[in-house]
Amino acid sequence: MNLANATGAAFRSDLNNALAAVASNNSDSSDPSTTFAYQWYVDTGDSTLKIRNAANNAYVNVSTVGGIGTANLGLAPTASPTFTGDVTISSTTALRVPVGTTAQRSGSAGNGDIRYNSTLSSFEVYAAGAWASIGGAEALGSGRLNINGAMQVAQRGTVVNAGNEYAGPDRYKFAKNDGAYTISQDTDAPSGQGFGNSWKADVTATPSDATGFVILEHKFEGQDVQLLKKGTSSAEKVTLQFWIKSTKTGTYVAELRDEDNTRHICQTYTVSVTNTWEKKTLTFAGDTTGVLGNDNGASFTIGWWLYAGSNFTSGALATSWAAQTNANRAVGQVNAADNTSNEIYITGVQLEVGEDATAFEHRSFGNELAKCQRYYNRLATGLNAPVCNLAVYATDNAYGVFNVPVVMRTQPTVDASDASGHFTLYSGGNGDTFDTFILSASRTNAVELRAHSSEGLSGAVAGHAAWAVASNAAAFIALSAEL
Repeated sequence: MNLANATGAAFRSDLNNALAAVASNNSDSSDPSTTFAYQWYVDTGDSTLKIRNAANNAYVNVSTVGGIGTANLGLAPTASPTFTGDVTISSTTALRVPVGTTAQRSGSAGNGDIRYNSTLSSFEVYAAGAWASIGGAEALGSGRLNINGAMQVAQRGTVVNAGNEYAGPDRYKFAKNDGAYTISQDTDAPSGQGFGNSWKADVTATPSDATGFVILEHKFEGQDVQLLKKGTSSAEKVTLQFWIKSTKTGTYVAELRDEDNTRHICQTYTVSVTNTWEKKTLTFAGDTTGVLGNDNGASFTIGWWLYAGSNFTSGALATSWAAQTNANRAVGQVNAADNTSNEIYITGVQLEVGEDATAFEHRSFGNELAKCQRYYNRLATGLNAPVCNLAVYATDNAYGVFNVPVVMRTQPTVDASDASGHFTLYSGGNGDTFDTFILSASRTNAVELRAHSSEGLSGAVAGHAAWAVASNAAAFIALSAEL
């Protein structure tokens, strides 16, 4: 500042202004003795940059000052700043976002907020009123633990009079010993939720036996649920969410089972309105007893009870983890299959670590199919569907190798139709029908299939290459490594 020639009073005013400007650049471990409105001051005691308020009666903290006395003066805001326009960060190291547990999530989060969840070991973003993992379980965290939660993949298709077997959408086992049901994949789904399919049970004969049970199950390999930390003092809570639509209203039971240590925990939920989609969210406590095997065996199961005979309802519902007792598994469960006009639909299944239900983690069809093929791989279905190439060893004996697209959970078995003329082997210009394939060798990444006289093969041309196709609309062949 320049001081112009002036009379005494005017000069004094200019001098005071100059001194005020100098005073605005103070730094010390104690506040300046003389202060001015809007005076800047760096407190070297706690490295805080302050500015005097308009009334000149207090300082306002602006930021923390880093690197005082060095060439690098870094500013770290002490409050939440607002920036207008583009913000460019020049660095070759990393941008650090907020880090915290699930329990430490902000209670006033807004759409677009991003953080790293140290409980789930994943980045997450707040959108549409809920926290959601960014990029999904494969890339960044646990996310949705179960496979095919949107019921997109159904390699088996509709199964009439389904027994105690996998049927309809992949990875969902229909466990039952009473009544009769048609299990299928359906296009009925809750509106506006991003789902296009559901698991459906159509009751064709009602159950009534005291020892009877009807349960929809989803099973996990032990090595895929180690993050539950089950059997340790750090055992994690888990949250299950799903959509259900049922003809029968009333109380239903969801059960988690530890197959390795024969333990379980149950919760009830209510279907309030008949034939209407309803979302259910249930949080289960962690279990500090019983470590899950770290292998490819069936260690953990979700079960949705649909019918329970008195053998499963005569006790007290196991609402805390306990040794599995049949009488305590489904107390209060309504008979959802008490009429042949009843139908039950389920979709949007998501099991995740923690006590908060995040937005459903949608995955591509290809992603879900590959996951399902670890357990079941339908090679061919229907008339003229190609199976594999083979080499004809003799007129009644041919071998072919099929390399699976996904390494299977364990050495698979063959699941195939077995009826007269379901398959045809073409070799040397001839076509010879046979009933089914024999599994002659099995590995997790490939199988050797055999067409043989014991299944009707008789006219193959020895020494020739061959190929096999399905020759009946009902014909199919698959590899199974289910839990």
